Order: sequence, then C-alpha cells, then structure tokens
Amino acid sequence: MVCTKYDYVAMLYRSFIDDSADEKQEDVVTAGAVIAPHGEWEKIRREWNKRLRADGSAYFRSTDYYSLSKEFFRYRDLDKYPKPKGSEAAKALRDDLEAILKQSSAVGIGVAIPVKLYREFLAIVPGAIGKFGEDIFYSALQTLFIECARTVRDELPLGKNGKENRIAFVCDDTSRAPIYSGAYADFKARNPQLAEMMLGLLHRDDKLTPPLQAADMMASLTKELAMPCLTDAVQMKKPLLVSSGSEAPRLKDTVYKIVIWDYEWMERLLAAQHFGAPYSDILMRLHN
Repeated sequence: MVCTKYDYVAMLYRSFIDDSADEKQEDVVTAGAVIAPHGEWEKIRREWNKRLRADGSAYFRSTDYYSLSKEFFRYRDLDKYPKPKGSEAAKALRDDLEAILKQSSAVGIGVAIPVKLYREFLAIVPGAIGKFGEDIFYSALQTLFIECARTVRDELPLGKNGKENRIAFVCDDTSRAPIYSGAYADFKARNPQLAEMMLGLLHRDDKLTPPLQAADMMASLTKELAMPCLTDAVQMKKPLLVSSGSEAPRLKDTVYKIVIWDYEWMERLLAAQHFGAPYSDILMRLHN
C-alpha cells in the first residue's frame, strides 16, 4: 500500500462483541472509524504519545478507562489518588486525548446494529440469513466500508491540485484479523466503483498505534449514542434516529456520521445486494 500525505487513512477498530460470555447477550454491536489525511495522522500520533507519556501511560483503551483496569489501574491507588481524584485524573487524560482529535481535521464514523433486531430480521425475512450472515460484526464492517469510502470520495476536501481522494484502512491485529481481510476483499470485489479508490487494509498492534486508539474512542462513543435507541430498536419496523456531530456528547467536532440500523435500513440493504456472497462462503475461503 502506497499513500501520499494527501490520501486518507481510516483506522478501524473492532467492535464491542460479546454474544457468548454475557448471560443477557450484548445489546448492540458497534464499529467505529476515524478518518484523516495521511499526513495529519503523524501530527495526531506525536501529540497523542506526548500526552500519554505525561501521564505515564503506554496506550489508551476505552474498556480499561471505564473499568480503571490495566493501564488505568494505577488510578485505584488511594494513597496517590484519594476518591474521587483517581477517576478525575483518568477522565482528564481521556478528555485531553479527545481534544487532540477535535483540534485536527479527523472525522469519525460509527455503525451500530441492535442485536435483537438483527436476529429477528434474519429469522423472519426470506433470504436474509444468506445475505447478511450470522456474524453481526461482519455486517457492521461492510456498512463502515461503504460509509468511509463514500465520505472520502464525495464529501471530504480534495487533495492537492484537486486530485481525487483515495482511502486506505488499518485495523487492529487480533484473531479477527482474517475476518477484516476477507470482508474487505469481498467488499472490493462486489463494489468495483468504490474499489478503485480503496488502497488496501493493514493490521497493526493497537497498543502501539494511537490512531487505532482514537478509533476505539469512536466505537465506544457510537455505543453510548446507540444504547438509548434500543427500546425502539427491538420493535420491528420502528425507525431509529441517526445521530449527528451536533448531538454527540463528546467529540462533538469530530463525529461526522453515525448509522444505526433499523428495519427499513435492513430491507434496503437486502434489496440493493450490497453485501454479496453469504458469510459462510467467505469463512470457507479464509480457511482453505
């Protein structure tokens, strides 16, 4: 993958997915991306690492922040951080990192899929199970690819001398990395017009990659915005709100678009044939 400083790079972060460990099962599956020109990421990376070092942190992760665990466990030290000083210090770090994004030209895109609605749709709509597949995160990824590529192509400022924008993707390097790669390759094969401006997908360690930590923030915020909609989401054919940056409680100047699936959205995707091959076929190709 070859990028110039004017090309855009979307840092994808894996979603909050927990269908088996949680007795009640996860209410919503989310995926988030933060997009910025290639050259802008270097500025964000420098400022991000500088702020982490000032607090003695190696990386940021939302789950650690909310639970005050791992990198945030030191804030539980009551000698150094009498209550509520620990949670206040953790919040100050997160707020400062978010400020770095808000002061940049980065934009955030999120996708949220209500789990109950998704499963009900697959159970009652003919052909849905073969189209979307049972892995809800795969469907969230497909939507994120669409939204990121279209946003960069049609809505963000053009590069130097009016050169058409292109986009590359980076995701975290985990056991799900083959799913990212397979979904990406299949998406490009079945969306040739968008594929022309999609440069590739790389895998990186999120602990060593501040832009992936920023995307983690976007995925977390997407979940915060989606959760209040779930009462309506589980009712079939009940439309959902689509949040905008003006409605975001945080990252107000960064959030560009958040898509929350509803019944109508799923009907349109099924009719438009956006997703292509059944998920089972993609898994088969990955394992062969």
